[in-house]
Amino acid sequence: MRSFILFHCWASAAALSTSTNALKQAIDLVHRKHDAATARAGQAFQTWSADGAAPATIDVPVDATPYAYPPNCADVPELFAAAPCCAVTAAPLFSADECAFIIDEAERKDGWVPQEFRYARDVVQQCEDLPEVRSWLEAACRDSLFPLLQRTFPEVVGDGAAARDALRVFDSKILRYDSSKGESHLGAHRDGTLLTCVIALNSLDEYEGGGTTMEPLERTIRYDVGRVCVHAGEVRHGGAAVLKGCRYALVVFIDSALAFEPARALANEGDAQRLRGDLDAAAKLYDHAIEAGSRNELPWCGKGQVALEKGQFSEAAACYATAVDITPTHAVAWTNLGVALAKVGAPADVPVLKEAATAFQTAAALDEREPAPLNNLGLLLGDLNIHDAARDAFREAIARADGVPARERADLYTNLGCALVELDAFAEALDAFRSAVEADPTHQNAAKNVLAMRSFLASSAA
Repeated sequence: MRSFILFHCWASAAALSTSTNALKQAIDLVHRKHDAATARAGQAFQTWSADGAAPATIDVPVDATPYAYPPNCADVPELFAAAPCCAVTAAPLFSADECAFIIDEAERKDGWVPQEFRYARDVVQQCEDLPEVRSWLEAACRDSLFPLLQRTFPEVVGDGAAARDALRVFDSKILRYDSSKGESHLGAHRDGTLLTCVIALNSLDEYEGGGTTMEPLERTIRYDVGRVCVHAGEVRHGGAAVLKGCRYALVVFIDSALAFEPARALANEGDAQRLRGDLDAAAKLYDHAIEAGSRNELPWCGKGQVALEKGQFSEAAACYATAVDITPTHAVAWTNLGVALAKVGAPADVPVLKEAATAFQTAAALDEREPAPLNNLGLLLGDLNIHDAARDAFREAIARADGVPARERADLYTNLGCALVELDAFAEALDAFRSAVEADPTHQNAAKNVLAMRSFLASSAA
């Protein structure tokens, strides 16, 4: 069976609520959840000082180089209007020995798992699961990272010890980008927290490529071991592909008990409800996020995702069209727009299906390492009986398939084999089906196709 690969976008929205009272009630609810989530009693990391023990200002021993938003940039988070897009310490904030000890504990634990996001091709370990790293990180936040954030984003964090102690580590992970294992990059995305810190854990001499790509700057910033990059979580960013060697980084996602952003909180709660399967509740929250003034595409992506899951394909297409209008570089939204349009146009509305093909092509051009848009394009072209172009799309998708799950690679080879059958290239089709079985020996359709093709070729030769 052939099927479209469907992305999930991690943020949300739906049909706009007309009730101001409903919006107020929703904001009150997520505000209470924010207060509960940032209360000291519920924290996994103890990053605050003993009451009265911290000075009003903690000196940061290194300077940080700010990178300003370009003039007239439309994608500036509201709370960060006076802040830089990001800042990188001009010298190491942490020693090479400290960074080596973090890598060492992670590798000894060897608990690496793939990230759950479609755009991610790295592997991670939770700092919470590494006792020595966890203890180190708590002290590093109090003594170095939080003072750096306070100095870099004073309008957001606030002044004094109380503002610093209100910062909370929502999550922290060690990232590994190993080019030899196809774990090489992290696509452009927005984080769900107020602030993000990324600590480089190994030397630039140990890998080629890599670094943090800041989309508003249209550049990738590479920084050496012990240096730190800080930015608003909402800024679109990613991990540039490591071309050779292995890169390690420690990322810390930070919220503040004193900073509440209604639109972001509503969108995040919408995501939580959608993942629990309550699409109606998610849709209302996504609507409220838009009504509360969200400036980015994420609520519209979430709204489109809900519509797709409900089978409301015209609604989904409209939502994703809005998302890509807000953020034209969002490859995932372009892919899902293509999926929705393909459903709307099936089986024979050629103008709509051409729009779907254009959406897939745009997604493929925006993310040159992602195979899914090309797989979807190949399926669409096959339905339009343009089998030579479908074959080419599947071949290009396979060329991008390093690091994707074995099942997906098998699907790609299976789809290529089906396109080759339509072109009467039966021997090549058999090779493709065999490659599918090699990628995933449990893929029953691929195995059946191998047997069927062998039988056909044998009977043809008789």
